[in-house]
Amino acid sequence: NLQHVEIQGDAEPLMHPQFFRMTALARERGIKASTITNGSLIGRQVERILDSGLASVMVSIESAVAEDFKRIRGGRLDDVTRGIGELLRARAARGQATPTVGFAMTILRHTQDQLTPIFELYERLGMDGGILCHMLSDMTPYAQHYTDAMRSEVLPELNQSLMWTRYARNVKRPGYHESPIRHFWNDLMSTARDGQTGKAGVSAFTRCPWLDHSLFVNRHGLAT
Repeated sequence: NLQHVEIQGDAEPLMHPQFFRMTALARERGIKASTITNGSLIGRQVERILDSGLASVMVSIESAVAEDFKRIRGGRLDDVTRGIGELLRARAARGQATPTVGFAMTILRHTQDQLTPIFELYERLGMDGGILCHMLSDMTPYAQHYTDAMRSEVLPELNQSLMWTRYARNVKRPGYHESPIRHFWNDLMSTARDGQTGKAGVSAFTRCPWLDHSLFVNRHGLAT
């Protein structure tokens, strides 16, 4: 019954020597595959990405300001946006609809004002894979590895609620659009909506969709 494989972990998936072998195995079995990348290697892998059969590529981002991007990620925003542009142009030249290309946005305390600029960057680049949004997690498995500086970037609960309101408003922007080809996260969340609406118009859930509909397999093959 496997429908979708998200090929990623807590590191850069495009660095894995067998990444494109894994996407090929999924494609051969009719399984939709997607990934989240930091975007730094997209420009070097355009043809392989287009040949891979990936349905969706999401690029991680916290800020649309080059200086902040470099300070947070250690990379160059213009390298990432250049790679995105090259991928989209090459995809159009081939007449392909996939992979869709979007942003996976993490909200930090000092970049919470970057939500609208990120939407504007998405529109300017002509991206079509949507923008996923999540807050920097304070869950122990993540927070135990944070420095004091990173721990201070976690937004208080009230600020998080306000951010979801702003996110919902930006999703309704006239210039924002996303492809009907959805990312893994959208597919997973759609399995668990109970028809109720929570804060800021965000659909509520009666059960955890991860527990009901997904399986996590780590690099050692342990499935949970």
